[in-house]
Amino acid sequence: MQLFSCNYVCFFGSSSLQCTGFVSFASESQLTLALNSWSHHMIVENN
Repeated sequence: MQLFSCNYVCFFGSSSLQCTGFVSFASESQLTLALNSWSHHMIVENN
């Protein structure tokens, strides 16, 4: 089981879509996991 993984989240900035990386620990809440999945899905859809 992974203790942590590298993830990234994208958001609309003042002029473009910006991506920010962050570390997600296995002990974090389901909300964070859901957000990670949504962010990854959006990035895949946009590419």
